[in-house]
Amino acid sequence: MTSATTDLSGQASTVLRLGSVAGTYTVTAASPGLSGSPITFTATATGAAPPPPPPPPIPAPTSIALTAGQGQTDTVTAHLRSPFVVTVLSQYGTPYSGVQVHFAIASTPLGAVGATLTDTLVLTDASGRASTMLTLGTKAGTYSVTASSGSLAGSPITFNATAIAGRPVYLLPTAGNYQTAPARTTLPQPFVVSVTDTFGNVRQGVNVRFVITGSPVGATGQALSDSIVTTGADGQAVRLTLGDSAGVYQVTASSGTLLGSPVAFTATATPSAAAASIVLTAGEGQRGPVNTTLVNPFVVTVRNATGGVVAGVPVTFAIVDTPATAVGQRLTSIQSVTDSLGRASDLLTLGNRPGIYRVAASSEGLLGSPVVFTATAEVGSAVRLMKDRGVKR
Repeated sequence: MTSATTDLSGQASTVLRLGSVAGTYTVTAASPGLSGSPITFTATATGAAPPPPPPPPIPAPTSIALTAGQGQTDTVTAHLRSPFVVTVLSQYGTPYSGVQVHFAIASTPLGAVGATLTDTLVLTDASGRASTMLTLGTKAGTYSVTASSGSLAGSPITFNATAIAGRPVYLLPTAGNYQTAPARTTLPQPFVVSVTDTFGNVRQGVNVRFVITGSPVGATGQALSDSIVTTGADGQAVRLTLGDSAGVYQVTASSGTLLGSPVAFTATATPSAAAASIVLTAGEGQRGPVNTTLVNPFVVTVRNATGGVVAGVPVTFAIVDTPATAVGQRLTSIQSVTDSLGRASDLLTLGNRPGIYRVAASSEGLLGSPVVFTATAEVGSAVRLMKDRGVKR
């Protein structure tokens, strides 16, 4: 119970502090002898209000991811068309701005110069992104760029770009010049040229024409394995077969208006003493039934001036004589090349008429050429002929 005295306005007042229990509280105001006394006031106490929620945690950058620009290809020294882009994310997967990302060129092809980035230290924007642009160097191959940011998950990220050769500019000799080999043989090494751009990168897909432009007077048989070749990864190659005369042979390689075109190759054929003569070795005088293949081949040997055998010499076989009206006679092949023993051979199938068949083996310019073989076709079956000769079955 408390008491209060009215003020000049005739008012008296008090303040109620609610208790610890929710519910209705009643207060009376009384003054003895006054009409209306006592006056009753009521107040309601409710449950305590819940505490305010804790503030949300502050987002933090946690990861970095590749966004765009991977795997581009362009010519050397070109400025790539698209930037390398990464995105930094918070722990909630939302973009995070204001984070430093460091870009660096990690590797280039051997000998490359001139590779640059537009930016090396970039702050992520409102979308969480950071980017840079790469200018390729002077050498074809793979260029690698890394994007890193502290200890963020995914850091560093590696971008790769490929530089290819630029416009073809030069035609250059690469290998095979100034070889020496015996006449009538194929050079051991091909003639090789390369088409390159300004910086020496090999350019593929360019046509190069090879032509024999010089040979000893009267030489025959010289030939190229190809006349037009398309450049591959290492340039292109072609082989020369020397003619039958000793001396210098010249081949040129040309390609449009490329600098260095035409390229001249020279090769020297040594005197054909390496292949001096051809002699009959085996197969002469065989006999067999008509329409059958002889048991043994006709064999010749090519030798040099000192009697040694010569490999790699072409020998041509031809049927030069048969009985009248005979048909069906044939050789296994027309041309053979001497093996490591200097030998070339061919096998004859006799025709349908009995009599003498002759085969010539020739190699131009060799002493003893042509060598002529004879074989006899006989009437009757193979079994009958064996019996007539006293051969037991």
